Amino acid sequence: MLNKTIISSLLLAGLACLISGCNETQAEKKQAAVKRWQKKSSVANLPVANDMLEKGETDTAMELVEKCLTVDVENAQANLIKAKTLYAQGKIVEAEDYLHRAVKYDKKLHEAWFWLGTFAHENGDQLMALSYYQRALDQAPANIEYIVAMSELYASQGKYEKAIAFLEEKSRVMPLNKDLAVAQADLYLRSGNVQLAISIYKRVLVTNGQSPDIIAALGYCYVMDHQWAMASEMFEKLIKDATDKQKETYLELLAVISVNNSQYGKAVKYFDELSLARREDADLWLKMGHAALGANAPKRALACANRALAIRSGWSDAIALKGCAEYMTGDYFKSVKTFEMIRGDNKLACFAWLMTGRNLRKIGEHERAQLAFEKASTLDPDNKLVAFINK
Repeated sequence: MLNKTIISSLLLAGLACLISGCNETQAEKKQAAVKRWQKKSSVANLPVANDMLEKGETDTAMELVEKCLTVDVENAQANLIKAKTLYAQGKIVEAEDYLHRAVKYDKKLHEAWFWLGTFAHENGDQLMALSYYQRALDQAPANIEYIVAMSELYASQGKYEKAIAFLEEKSRVMPLNKDLAVAQADLYLRSGNVQLAISIYKRVLVTNGQSPDIIAALGYCYVMDHQWAMASEMFEKLIKDATDKQKETYLELLAVISVNNSQYGKAVKYFDELSLARREDADLWLKMGHAALGANAPKRALACANRALAIRSGWSDAIALKGCAEYMTGDYFKSVKTFEMIRGDNKLACFAWLMTGRNLRKIGEHERAQLAFEKASTLDPDNKLVAFINK
């Protein structure tokens, strides 16, 4: 009887232990399931955090990424996004720390290596930048941003040939990639090879369509190469669909291009259109007046000079323009009076005496004219125009 009692007790105790063990296992499983759910839900918020960061909502991005790191401190992507958020907030040292954490937890996280390379480049540590960029490219060899960053690193060291060779190597694998071609053209331009830059931009326009940014880049290349007619053609194309701000920029460029191409009438037209938006810009009226002189329209030049002086009273450059316009209209006495106003100007004194002499010669006062030329010569002995007139 006693044995039966003992056996029964042992069975009950064993059963109790089994039940207890089973309950503990169920609790652990439940807790593990909760942790897995928390991890998944927090990780699911990372793309949202990244979107918030790109929109400039850094506080929201930080809140979401912190939730993820609370659950999974070793999540490499979360560490990367936190680093980028800290960088956006101007916390550079902390950002770099989280980048190192990111690559510690995932050595294949190429974006983190790229950011480390960018930090090193900005800090002037070119060797580390090269190493980090290479780590990024090892994982993502076709990433254009990384390729361009590496070429820029070479260029910053003055190694333009190496930078261009690197881009050319990548271009052979991706021959139609617009961004690679643009980076290549930019390097050629910066290294002084404008013709090659032009040829690349022209090719991109054929293979990738009439992109406004490429047309503009080609236009600037033509300006640098003094191909004024081609430059004008490029910026004329861009005006049609330009925003108001862009249109102002292009109109001013076209005006300057026209002056350089001795097409003063066209320059006046562009300046005139530009003046509709910039009525109180004295510098614009001065430039328009200069163009009008070149176009043999002295009355227009005089009106521009007066407008510039109404905006900026006593401006010596505008007074000089006014004096020149009066000289060209044959109003020599007025011109003498006008140039008299700027004979004491450090920059324009020589020119003022020169034009005074020319005016006096026109009205037959040759002795006074000669004295004026001599004064101009004294002020600027190397002035070729003065020397020519004073012969």
